[in-house]
Amino acid sequence: ALTYWEEEAPSRLDLGKDKYGGPFTEEEVEDVKTVFRLLLLFHLLVIKVCCYKYIPGILKLITFGQMFTILTLTTSLEFTIAQSPVNMRGVMVGMWFASLGCGYLFNINIKYLFHCHNEYLCTAPYYYLTKSAVVFAILILFVILAKNYKYRVRENEVNVHLIVDDHYQRYIEQEEEHNVEFSH
Repeated sequence: ALTYWEEEAPSRLDLGKDKYGGPFTEEEVEDVKTVFRLLLLFHLLVIKVCCYKYIPGILKLITFGQMFTILTLTTSLEFTIAQSPVNMRGVMVGMWFASLGCGYLFNINIKYLFHCHNEYLCTAPYYYLTKSAVVFAILILFVILAKNYKYRVRENEVNVHLIVDDHYQRYIEQEEEHNVEFSH
């Protein structure tokens, strides 16, 4: 057991001080303690008092969830298109839609395994536990694949500014030709 020459054992943060064998100076540890105290004070006095009216209701939470879903779907489709070879983009989009459909199909069919009577809310005890375990397994698979993924960088970079400049230059030239034709 650890023994200290003080009356009380030091707190977990104090164990980081160099006088207790930790790697940090006493000033650094005290600064961290002060920040934690200020965060608590900020939460109690500012956020709870001033921002209570801004805490979203259930309808706003549903809206945020739907917006997050739309953003997630569009960015995942964009990533799929950007990282697939040019000749395989149609196949990759089809596989993206198929994986989306398989997820929905799994979500529907798992309710039959647990004999859920309600379409939207299942009261079976292990239904949500099973769904959470499947999502956790998919998350682990995703992390493994993301670690081994080699991000593709396209060699033919598109200069957007040059394209926009060319477009507007042609537009201005067409306008000038159009104005010259009608002025004669």
